[in-house]
Amino acid sequence: EPWINVIGKDKIHIRDFGVAQKLPLGVLSDFCGLLGVDENDLIMEKTDRINTGFSQEGADLLNMLNNLRPYIDEKTKQIASNRTVNDANHFRSIRGRKFRLPSHVIETAQDIIDEDTAWLKQEFGFEFSEKEEIKDNKKAYGPETQESLARLISVIIKNHYFTMRKILFDHSELLWLQGKPGKAIECLETILKTYPYDTKSLERLKKYKTERAGKRAETKPDKLRPADETDESSKT
Repeated sequence: EPWINVIGKDKIHIRDFGVAQKLPLGVLSDFCGLLGVDENDLIMEKTDRINTGFSQEGADLLNMLNNLRPYIDEKTKQIASNRTVNDANHFRSIRGRKFRLPSHVIETAQDIIDEDTAWLKQEFGFEFSEKEEIKDNKKAYGPETQESLARLISVIIKNHYFTMRKILFDHSELLWLQGKPGKAIECLETILKTYPYDTKSLERLKKYKTERAGKRAETKPDKLRPADETDESSKT
């Protein structure tokens, strides 16, 4: 209603995403039709997909891992030591069937939006496309297999980051000794992006930054003194 009050009801166009996503170019096709643009005239560049979702298999495995190894440690309120920052993103690369929310979640959501959809119909005469039959995707694996796979993937990810952090930590010392403090600090900051609670890296980073600041202060020229001030040694 606030949108109607601000820009006017005649300027609001309700679009059905469920219908749009079935068109050749998805939402883009729907917008082209709305604007009177021939989608065949568009010059499309091939780009990598971004903000991709989870497959059903990827989501199931991540859900299993979250139950087995919660991302946040309840005691410390920090990322758990057996997890890494944004490790969930690795599960996006697992290919499989299209993800579907559990049926009870869909039914709850539909109950919540019933009032809003009734308002849309009353104000705009708009009705969404027919609802698909609500059914759960069958699990690709049994619980034991899911648990084993979730643990295995978690271990692989953790070992990968552990090895990377160790290499970067050792490399930071070498760069520091070579007189490349900026590069050494970058290595340590990269480590902390994957695990912000690495105490050794935090301590070394603090040390390097402090020492670099000290060296910079030593190399700065003295501030020019007022013209009427002279060194005692220059007096005759």
